[in-house]
Amino acid sequence: KMYEIVLATRGKRLAKRPLDALLRESGVPALAIHGDRDLIWDWRKTIARYRSAGIEVATVDGTGHSPNVERPVTVAGLIRDFIEKH
Repeated sequence: KMYEIVLATRGKRLAKRPLDALLRESGVPALAIHGDRDLIWDWRKTIARYRSAGIEVATVDGTGHSPNVERPVTVAGLIRDFIEKH
């Protein structure tokens, strides 16, 4: 079931309503965290999309697609700081 959701259903759903649009519509503060060496997404374009939607963005230098795995302490600090602000 997870294979279907991740590889088939999710892509189609996000093509209709991208995550940045969904977050903007929610009206809830959000933080997007990206690595500056992400090979899956063009992180510069993705960051620009999130920022234009009013979403706060943090970049973790020297990490790829999963900064939460590569630099968990850094990401935890970013999340803590975001929560404290909001």
